[in-house]
Amino acid sequence: MIQAQVGIADYFQFVDKVAPFLDAELINDAHEIEYGQWELPFEALLLEIMKLSNAQIDIDLNLVVKLAHEADIVESSVLDINTWEQFKKWSKLR
Repeated sequence: MIQAQVGIADYFQFVDKVAPFLDAELINDAHEIEYGQWELPFEALLLEIMKLSNAQIDIDLNLVVKLAHEADIVESSVLDINTWEQFKKWSKLR
């Protein structure tokens, strides 16, 4: 199955959706993208989201999966080698 490409606009859509649940400084940092590189801030957001109960936050899991694949954190991540596996358990993704 070929996934539709996602990019920075989709990333910002995700940031805006999770903004009410996270620290304002973190969200400000997430909006400061240099050279179009949104992948690292995306991973940082996932790590912070997982500190919440999954019942506390409503996120579009389909969008998260697409962003994770595009950011290449499914196979390897920068901030925590297990980010994607941890997120799958947290969100109950299969």
